[in-house]
Amino acid sequence: MALCNRGVRRTLLGACAYGALGLTALATRSTCGQEDQGDAAPQQQFDNQQSRDNAIKLQGTGQQSSEKFVLQPGLTMVEVSHDGQSNLIIRLLDEDGQNIDTLFNQIGAFRGEQGFGFATGGQRLLEIAADGNWTVAINQPQPTDAQRLPTELQGTGYEATPFIQLDKGLVVFKMKHNGESRFRVTLRDRDGQLVETLVNTLGAFEGSKPVSIETPGVYFLNVGADGDWSIDAQ
Repeated sequence: MALCNRGVRRTLLGACAYGALGLTALATRSTCGQEDQGDAAPQQQFDNQQSRDNAIKLQGTGQQSSEKFVLQPGLTMVEVSHDGQSNLIIRLLDEDGQNIDTLFNQIGAFRGEQGFGFATGGQRLLEIAADGNWTVAINQPQPTDAQRLPTELQGTGYEATPFIQLDKGLVVFKMKHNGESRFRVTLRDRDGQLVETLVNTLGAFEGSKPVSIETPGVYFLNVGADGDWSIDAQ
């Protein structure tokens, strides 16, 4: 299924460059015509693609404060990369410069994505501490459908998993990790709010966690790891 007819897509592109600071902010917005709804997987792909088309994209080098941007309340996916050797710390601030949340705190080269849930929206900016080149992409998907159980999720390092549909009742998550550092998995709802911490340990891991789902709906997992991991949900 074609996600968007290139002939009718409209893209509004805004860029702001700070020559002396080396900071570039790029935001894109696009609209597509109505598409037929297929099965669950194509619908999720379409929702995710729309969200990525609407991403707020920031890039720079070293310590910077970003251009201001607007976030809506709810689920916010943040994908970052950094090629430096020292600390990478990214904080989300409100329009008055007050800290809302520390999104990432890593050391050295890093690439990853995590999902967050914010109760309020408004003008926001990022405070970034780094010693290398970095990029940030922020998008706010509105998932309406997802993979159904049983399903196996696999990845490497820091990732927000594809959305999964959970019914009310017991779900068992079986997890494996072959890394040496922190392995942390959290279950979050479609608004990005924390539901349950499934595991938070160091090094290689193989185990499971039962979770009682009170509200049926769309969920996802935030995975923090330094190795390969797999999660079997059933």
